[in-house]
Amino acid sequence: MLSNDDCIANVKTGVSSNDSNAHEKDGVLDDVNPEDSVSNVGSKCSSQRSGNSCKSSTTSSARIKAEAERASLMARVAALKTKHALEEKEQNLRRNKEQLKLETVFAVSTAKLAVLQASDQKSSSQAFSNGMNSYLKREKEKGNQSGS
Repeated sequence: MLSNDDCIANVKTGVSSNDSNAHEKDGVLDDVNPEDSVSNVGSKCSSQRSGNSCKSSTTSSARIKAEAERASLMARVAALKTKHALEEKEQNLRRNKEQLKLETVFAVSTAKLAVLQASDQKSSSQAFSNGMNSYLKREKEKGNQSGS
């Protein structure tokens, strides 16, 4: 890579050589040449006497492209992390929903069972009580009949 002094020397050399190529038209100094066209940018490096500035330009361009690609990849990584976090939250919500549904079915079943057990106890206690009442009633009637 060029040192600062070498780079400055290259620029001064280029400026002095361009001054000799400058054209003056209508009192205006025009140092733009046909080879300065955008379409000749790639060929300009190959036609230069000193390849150092061309290599520097190519390296700089490659570095800029690499930095842009890296920035793009960093943005994609961040977006992917966000996507994964959202997917994880969605999965947790699905799990919670499934668990809540099952717990609801379980609670309904438990409530039905409690009602049925309470109903059975009530009816069996009434039947037992009615049975006892009828037994006692019969015994009293027997006692009354035998004692009369």
